[in-house]
Amino acid sequence: MKKSFILVSMFLILAFGFFGCSTKSAEELYNEGLLNQKEQNYEQAVDLFEKAGDKDSDGKFAPKAYLEIATIYYAGNIKNISKEESFSKAITYYEKVYENYPQSEQAPRSLFMKGFIESNEQNNFEAATKTFNEFLEKYPNNEMAEAAKAELENMGLSPDEVLNKKVGSAK
Repeated sequence: MKKSFILVSMFLILAFGFFGCSTKSAEELYNEGLLNQKEQNYEQAVDLFEKAGDKDSDGKFAPKAYLEIATIYYAGNIKNISKEESFSKAITYYEKVYENYPQSEQAPRSLFMKGFIESNEQNNFEAATKTFNEFLEKYPNNEMAEAAKAELENMGLSPDEVLNKKVGSAK
C-alpha cells in the first residue's frame, strides 16, 4: 500500500512538472514563432503563431501573430500547397486581424494587403475595389491611403499601362 502511494505521488509530481513547465505564454509562443520563421521553419512558425493567437486573451500578440501567418502564406513559404490556396489562406488571416482586432496597429496593413492580393494576385477587381474603398473610409489618413488610391486608379492595368498613363498625364 505504501509503495503504491509513493508511486502515485511520484507520478503526480512528474505529471505536474511536465504539464506545468510546458505551458508557454502568448508572448513566448510568438517569440518562438519569430525564431522559427527566421530559421525558415515556416510550418512550425505558423503553428506557434496560431497557438500564440489562440492563447492571447488581451489582444496584445494575436494580431501580430496572425499578421505573421498571413505574411508567410502570402510569400508562398508553405510547401505542398498551391499559390491560389496560399493566397486564400493569407487573405483569411488578414481578415482575421482586421475583423477581430480593428483597433490594433496591424489592422490597416491587413486590410490593405487583403485588397492588394485580391487585385494583383487573384484579379478579383470587384472584391479589391470594395476592400480598398473600405480601407479609405476607415483609414483616410493612414500612410498607405495614397497607395490604396493608386491601386484603385490602376486596377487591372499592366505595369506598362500604368507607366504610359503616368507619362501621358505628365505632358
